[in-house]
Amino acid sequence: MSSLHIGEHFAHAETRKSPVVDGLVRRNSEGKEVRYMTPLRDKEKVYSSKVCCTFGQTVCGFDPLRAGGNSCVLDVNGWSFVKGNLEYYDMCARILSDLFTSVSQLPCVSNPVTTSVSTQWKLKAFLSVMRHGDRTPKQKFKFNFKSKPFMDLLNGAEEELVLKSEEQLKVVSAACDAAIAAKCEDENALASLRAILDFKSSLPGTKVQIKPSYSKTNKNILEKAQLIVKWGGEITHSGMYQSKDFGENLRKDLNIINQELLDDVRFYSSSERRVIATSEIMAKALLDLPKLPSDLVTINKEMLDDSNAAKEQIEGIKGRLQEVLNPYHPTKLAPEHLPKTIEDPEKYLADTISVLRQAREVMRKNLEKGGEFSDRKDKWCCLESPFLFQERWEKLFKEFCDIERNAFEPSKISELYDSIKYDILHNRDFLDIVFFSEEQGDMLLRQIYHKAKVLFDFIGPQEYGIEPKEKLDIGILSSASLLKQLVSDLVEAKNSPRPCSRIYFTKESKVICLFNIVLLCGLPTILQIGDIDELDYLTQITFELHERKSAFDKEESEYSLRIGFSPGAHDPNLMDLHLDEKHTLKVAPRKWI
Repeated sequence: MSSLHIGEHFAHAETRKSPVVDGLVRRNSEGKEVRYMTPLRDKEKVYSSKVCCTFGQTVCGFDPLRAGGNSCVLDVNGWSFVKGNLEYYDMCARILSDLFTSVSQLPCVSNPVTTSVSTQWKLKAFLSVMRHGDRTPKQKFKFNFKSKPFMDLLNGAEEELVLKSEEQLKVVSAACDAAIAAKCEDENALASLRAILDFKSSLPGTKVQIKPSYSKTNKNILEKAQLIVKWGGEITHSGMYQSKDFGENLRKDLNIINQELLDDVRFYSSSERRVIATSEIMAKALLDLPKLPSDLVTINKEMLDDSNAAKEQIEGIKGRLQEVLNPYHPTKLAPEHLPKTIEDPEKYLADTISVLRQAREVMRKNLEKGGEFSDRKDKWCCLESPFLFQERWEKLFKEFCDIERNAFEPSKISELYDSIKYDILHNRDFLDIVFFSEEQGDMLLRQIYHKAKVLFDFIGPQEYGIEPKEKLDIGILSSASLLKQLVSDLVEAKNSPRPCSRIYFTKESKVICLFNIVLLCGLPTILQIGDIDELDYLTQITFELHERKSAFDKEESEYSLRIGFSPGAHDPNLMDLHLDEKHTLKVAPRKWI
């Protein structure tokens, strides 16, 4: 049976034939299951009244089972309505009408109790630190050079140099050509660099980082230059939709909570293209502007870009993680630092490499067939192509399968997870073709995703500290400028007569560091380190300052700071999702930390 009540004294009941009888479900012409109205027995009416009172649900559905002259309640469904029965809705209207009539006949209260607005909490300031929206996979190649053509690229700079423009990349190409002509560097390395520059210079976001390395004994002697070519990491159409939707929804929230928060809004962004794009799209939606003013978003590299303040500590952590994954090294982590899914990290990585070797064979075999993979060029996302797809995965396979285990870099795990996650969201049709085998079906693809996800959840957060003290120290060093700005903005908001909003856009590493600080600095929190598996795109950490007038002294105000958190556009079941053409995951609502 299905029973739905309105209050303690009315319930509507329907019966149906159980499919267990003959395995058939009877349906009407509209495809709905055939049901029959039935009166409740006296005992069942008592059940209905008790369900209403016990669960505190005035409008509620529950399922009794009748058998052998007896009945019992199997399930209480909560808020529910009868579908397609006018008598039920007539009764709803009658009950409401009787209720309104009885209330209207009560004697009028001459001195109603009033609540002073001044003593209620009001949101005075809304501060949010956010990760950027969905992006394409980041890729990079590292080279170490000692010859004059590459040393000259530094042009006397003592710190890291970043070259982005087309003209600057041509200078790097010229240095490579000069080194090839002089035969002063490894020929294979130079050939690889030249090929990368030829193919990637035209892609959006391609850049070259040059890091000088000085002698440990004499800081004035430049020994070599590390050259890192990076491409990818651009915001996707999905990231644009996410940013716009998030801005519109936040506008609705703030309008309800305190619309004055939208009268004084400032936006800060790191210098990375995907972060700036996220901030501009979201700012335009939040303020409902037809056109974005050029000075609305402030670029602050010191506060929101990567910091070198904790470089030495982070490199030390990465070295330890590399040892943990090295089968020839005895380093082990304490059990509390290992997820339940990994007993032995080195063995788990070995199993993952074995799966990737199978995947490489299957991919190459399927690509040789061509067919649908190469024919449907219009279906590729974000400037992707069959060539770029294959190139990206061949690079990953090489870095996992063709390298000595003692030289394996833990950072490659995030690149693997980035790629598989991106392709599941944006290129799922092709992924299903490329990694499909007659023997395993789609199980190979599922294994790649599962193992990449488990390893990423293990390695990713621990790159910024393994022990709690390390996480806190690295977090403070990396986020000192951001912390000072947050405190400054909160103090300014407290002393200002006007409510305000401040939103800071940055990258994953900065959000992880701030998240570690919040959970480990001594504040009482509901969440603990390890409760969240991933800080996904549009992750937010919010600081919400509330104000009210003191009940004892109307001239004084009381303040309350609440810290909120959302893991962003995240779904733990990516493999089983069916997305529309936007390829967009919804941003999870904020919860109090």
